[in-house]
Amino acid sequence: MSETIRTLFEQIQAEMDQSVMAIYGKMKRQRISLERVGVFAIIGDFEKSRLEAQNIDDYFLRAQAWIWIYRHSHQQNDYGEAHSLLIVLKGAKYEKILIALAEAATADQNFSNAYTLFALAGIKPDAIHCLFVLTLVEAKDFEMALKTAEKIKSADLRSMAEVAIASNNGSVELFQNAFERTKKIRNKFVRAEAQVFIAQALAEIISEGATESPKK
Repeated sequence: MSETIRTLFEQIQAEMDQSVMAIYGKMKRQRISLERVGVFAIIGDFEKSRLEAQNIDDYFLRAQAWIWIYRHSHQQNDYGEAHSLLIVLKGAKYEKILIALAEAATADQNFSNAYTLFALAGIKPDAIHCLFVLTLVEAKDFEMALKTAEKIKSADLRSMAEVAIASNNGSVELFQNAFERTKKIRNKFVRAEAQVFIAQALAEIISEGATESPKK
């Protein structure tokens, strides 16, 4: 990082600290620490982000901080720090951290942990497997995505999962099949979401085609 960029970074940090202080009243110091955790984690300075996380006394905010670090570091110790705080959280805060941990574990493809956490938060198995399918599709692991989709019992959610797989693995024939499959989805919201997957995937293909240099 050049000296100019570092100076600018420090100026932005100072501005951010003041802005957060103006917004959050008596929780200001801990909120500032949470914001700084995020910034340092994003740039990969995990030593500083972990030090900031340790400055946070509020258990809910500290758990959020460790999840933020884990999302960038992918270190199980950071995940463990957040998970250990669950025992002191109650009610909605407990549920929010459960779901945030589950989402972080899903993004890291730690599906066993993610399933347990989602289930504890009251998320139904079909919805959990559907989320896993979307993560696997993003990672281009279509074989595992198909196996996971087979675990979905709800016809609507299974169709949506299959549409997501077909839309991202697609020949024209697969797109056509995926579109036909959306017509069988009874729930109008799920059907609309499935159609959005197809539209987005097609838009990406069109966009990639437009940016390719013409073949001679």
